[in-house]
Amino acid sequence: MNSPNAASTRFPRRPQIVEGNLSAIKARQLECLQWVQQGKSASEIGTILGISSRTVEGHLAHLCEILGVRTRIQAVVLAQDLGLLPPARKPTWASQVGLRLEPPAG
Repeated sequence: MNSPNAASTRFPRRPQIVEGNLSAIKARQLECLQWVQQGKSASEIGTILGISSRTVEGHLAHLCEILGVRTRIQAVVLAQDLGLLPPARKPTWASQVGLRLEPPAG
């Protein structure tokens, strides 16, 4: 039995992306998605970009439609896979609260 590749693990049914659709993606849609990647809500993104949260929701919904995915998280993962977004940094809990953890002295 073949082991599944990373794409099939992330997406049980791989989205159908038409190459022409990728050219329809607007810079503002990707900008919103980058903030989603950083964990921001639509309201926070709207405040950052100076637009309404409904406009943010619209950008993200249209982007999900273009990418053929259902959720924002799927959009982020697929955009990373396609090279539209850089890979996300994975902050640790310690770095989020400002702790520096040193290895045990030994």
